[in-house]
Amino acid sequence: MSLESAGEAQTEAQRIVHTGSISSSVDLDFEHNLAHKVYHPKRYVRVLYWLAFQAPFPYVSNHDALEAARQRRIIVDLLARFWFGHDLVADVVDIEDVPDGGHDFVTELVRGEEPPHKKRVWRFLKQLDEKFLEAGLPTWQVTPYNPHAITNFVETKSGTFRIIDLESSLVAFLYPVTAIPRLVRGGIFPSFDDIDIERLRRYVARNAGAIERDLGEGYAALLAGIESYETAAVAWHASEPRYLPRFLSATLRILETPLRWLR
Repeated sequence: MSLESAGEAQTEAQRIVHTGSISSSVDLDFEHNLAHKVYHPKRYVRVLYWLAFQAPFPYVSNHDALEAARQRRIIVDLLARFWFGHDLVADVVDIEDVPDGGHDFVTELVRGEEPPHKKRVWRFLKQLDEKFLEAGLPTWQVTPYNPHAITNFVETKSGTFRIIDLESSLVAFLYPVTAIPRLVRGGIFPSFDDIDIERLRRYVARNAGAIERDLGEGYAALLAGIESYETAAVAWHASEPRYLPRFLSATLRILETPLRWLR
């Protein structure tokens, strides 16, 4: 059922639609145009994250991880305006505490329906995947190799696609082989919604003139979003042991040392 038809099916006195995923429960508030997401991941989701990072699933109660998610949406949306000329990602409205110690990740409710023309949306996913990789953005939620990626999108009445869920449930190991060394080097492989900050900064610097021309004041907002994301991500990662990515990063750097001497 589309978001639009789900909302129309409710009476005026009942404008909340309950839905969710393997990691969260979501309340769609059609009266206030908000989506409330509270994370309650299934056991295998929590176990997989713990095996990768030796820490609890971060979107349940790690405020820094959720703040990184907020800033990631800002960054992606601003870059989408540069790429496509329109907003792409549902805005984060607030990150609220809930009584059990978790958080309510409150976002804009985007009206639309699941994209009906699969070939068209798959072409768009392929385009997004390439742009995300070029800019150092995490691709799992938008890659055509994710069989559930389409469910992260709605198509609006104007025919544009919008991302309603940019936050992953599962740790990502699926990346192009050429990208894995830089992710390992940066300590973000395995990866969970991690931006390759150095690659993103190089991408923005390389395209600074065009981005500033197209976004105007949005260019300064993009730079601020990158700084805010890095601050939140560093605090989030520092709160977790992350033995595997730290070990892989240290090992690769040791192996690369003789190559640096040869240069």
